[in-house]
Amino acid sequence: MKRVTLVQNPAAGQGAAAQKQFQRALEQAGYEVTAVDPDHGLGKSLARRTDVVIAAGGDGTVLGVARRLVRSKIPLMILPLGTANNLANSVGVAPEVEGLLATLEDPLERDLDIGLATGSWGERYFCESAGVGLFCDLLKDVVDESDKSPAHAVRVLGDFLTKYKPRRFELSIDGDDASGEYLMVEVMNAKLLGPNLVLSQHASPWDEQLDVVLVRQKDKQRLATYLMQLESDPHAPPPKFETRRCSHVSLRLEGEALRIDDSLRPRKGAMSSHFADLRLLPGAVRLWLPQTKKPLRALKRH
Repeated sequence: MKRVTLVQNPAAGQGAAAQKQFQRALEQAGYEVTAVDPDHGLGKSLARRTDVVIAAGGDGTVLGVARRLVRSKIPLMILPLGTANNLANSVGVAPEVEGLLATLEDPLERDLDIGLATGSWGERYFCESAGVGLFCDLLKDVVDESDKSPAHAVRVLGDFLTKYKPRRFELSIDGDDASGEYLMVEVMNAKLLGPNLVLSQHASPWDEQLDVVLVRQKDKQRLATYLMQLESDPHAPPPKFETRRCSHVSLRLEGEALRIDDSLRPRKGAMSSHFADLRLLPGAVRLWLPQTKKPLRALKRH
């Protein structure tokens, strides 16, 4: 019998009902289920040994669980129940209970690349992206929790962009100086960030590369048009921005905040950092996915 740890966030977009339905389905299928809250109980469950951890919730829950599983070799499965579901969409997981039950029986195992951001505030893993500039400053200054829908977030970001000015960031990409005036610098591990924004169409959490997206003043109108289109069409074609592929980025912050997935470093009131170092940890989290006809970098099961 497989031992399943089910990490549930009842505040996620589709709520507690879908999570209870999934837990009942697991138990009826004969699995030994330990249900825990995202903030409590996961450590104890991992210490008791589990065969797989299922993160049921939105991006916050999924990303938090993934960080806990780095280099553990304990597989992660995703039941996306949030509003954006960026990581689930990036790796091709749908919110389907039947599909997840089939995955438990016959999973496709793949190793997910994870980013590591280091500053004077310590270390933090990232699954989607880390960056400075526009989106980071939006999170810092204009966070509105009343409406978490991607369409609302895109509208707020578009309004914020109209008055936003580029500023100088000093950075190196795999040792090459890339300092300049930017609206935003985003270091992408996965394809999507924030309210389902696609800044690099080729970013992939399987390719052992980071995609550094450099958005300049000359790109402002194209970015604004893209955000406007996203309000009515979530699949609007994204513009192409200057992108460099690498495995290491160094940023000089001089008191700037760094956005790491869905949080900021340093935390409010904490000592600022003068630098940030971003690296890739290839294949750091084992992921269980539905079987596909054309698997990429699939692992042999033993």
